[in-house]
Amino acid sequence: MKKFLFILLLATFVIGHLTFVISAPAAGQHLFLRMYWIAGSVTDPDSKGTEGRWAVFWRGTYSATESAYSDDIVGTRGLSGRTAQFMVNAYQDWRQIVVPADDWYAAIVKGADNYGADPVRVRLTGAGYDFPDGPLVLAFGAGIDPPGPRPLPPWLLALLPKIEKIKFGDRLWQPKLVEQGESFIITNQPRVSAQVTSPVALDVNKIVMVLNEGTATTKTYSIKASHISGIKGAEAAPTEVNFIYNFAAEKETLPEGDQKITFRAANEYGTVAEICSVKVMSGDVIIIGTPLTFPSPVRLRTQRQVTIQYGLSKDADIDIYVFDISARVVKKITCNSGAPGGQAGGTANPNKVTWNLQTDQGSLAGSGIYVFNIVDRGRNKVLGKGKLTIVP
Repeated sequence: MKKFLFILLLATFVIGHLTFVISAPAAGQHLFLRMYWIAGSVTDPDSKGTEGRWAVFWRGTYSATESAYSDDIVGTRGLSGRTAQFMVNAYQDWRQIVVPADDWYAAIVKGADNYGADPVRVRLTGAGYDFPDGPLVLAFGAGIDPPGPRPLPPWLLALLPKIEKIKFGDRLWQPKLVEQGESFIITNQPRVSAQVTSPVALDVNKIVMVLNEGTATTKTYSIKASHISGIKGAEAAPTEVNFIYNFAAEKETLPEGDQKITFRAANEYGTVAEICSVKVMSGDVIIIGTPLTFPSPVRLRTQRQVTIQYGLSKDADIDIYVFDISARVVKKITCNSGAPGGQAGGTANPNKVTWNLQTDQGSLAGSGIYVFNIVDRGRNKVLGKGKLTIVP
């Protein structure tokens, strides 16, 4: 009998204060997940059904966007396994500091039928398990708004892969410019490259690019061995993978217009994604925006170069002709398609072509006003014009 009582007391202690240690040796960290159970019931006066309702537990004033919370599904599919009951672990959210207090609450999220249950106080005693002051009552117009997704804990974020150095051609993906309303223009057959790193082994088979994920035009481009340009670590379990996916070489063409390309990578701790919002432009190449030069003016006393900046709608072979006031060509600059000066990018990622002020005749350009034409070499068509001034 004594042995039975001892086992029963030990089981009660373990359930109330169970601690698991999850080791993350690659990062030299440990996470302690503790169990503190909140068990409750839901009554249903209008017979609308409690099965599958969403129970949420939190502390203080509730905010759907900011509150730390724990949750469970009411009924047989939840942790309780019982009809009209729920059971949440107060330690489920790493942001939630579980301490004895009287300002904890449980409620049911308002469902699609507009039924939910208003908050009921839960008094945490520190015993390892507690109950709301009464049942949660399902009623029309009651309940709380659904909370947002919980952020991943810092220890897990440190173990997930990173997708970095995403480039379209030689152009580095710049999300901040896109957030400011700029269009990141790419050609319909770009050469895409990226670097994937991880503190533990990467699952190479799960490195993919997905076009317009979740839509009718979704298409997945898998990264194969032939696309990998370099690895670090064991070949079967690398910790860094660099890849290049050339749409032209793969005979793949992106559709015209605004597109989303999602880069995904995974290791044993989870999957990460980087989404690139781009604009694909087809047809004949055009200049996006107004060609600029800087510095302006160019001062020969202190400066020996000028940069001509312009955006293109697609990759193209480009020639830049610089004329003096007598319409004589003093400099021709040649840029090949897909290379600097001939790359799609628009105003978010313009071409920047530098001229060292040396003329094709071998002399230094003198002070004066010069004009330049940006020419589509393939069609021998002027796409844009600009002016630059050189002063002593």
